[in-house]
Amino acid sequence: MNYTQFSRYFENEESLKQLLLDCQDTFTALEDLTQQLQQNIISSGQEWKDTLAVATGHYAFLTPIYTVAVAIKENEEIRRYIEEKNELEAKGEKAVATHLDKSASLKVAEYRRVRNVLEGYVNVAEKIIATAQSQLKRIETEIKTNQ
Repeated sequence: MNYTQFSRYFENEESLKQLLLDCQDTFTALEDLTQQLQQNIISSGQEWKDTLAVATGHYAFLTPIYTVAVAIKENEEIRRYIEEKNELEAKGEKAVATHLDKSASLKVAEYRRVRNVLEGYVNVAEKIIATAQSQLKRIETEIKTNQ
């Protein structure tokens, strides 16, 4: 998926929901790996290599989408803040920054939720990658020690 394809997910709140649906296979795969780690199922070097490859692939898939989600959420929040400020000033009302911050934040709640979901899965992938790398290094050290 390239930038043009996944940037369409951030056009509105409905397309954000579609993004999460379209990422469900990736989320499920990372959840499965997490469960395997929790149950201590992965043990051989090949299993750790496979885990590393799968987690890295999902990390590579999610990271660009996540970084766009961060930027768009921030931009959308600023846009809505300015929009509301201009509306209040056009009516001759006083624009209170604290109120505007809260209001803009509330208006981008779905963007924030999606960003947080993506961030969570990116973090899971990072932890799985780090764990797999550590375990492969441990196995390699054990093999060298036993030779």
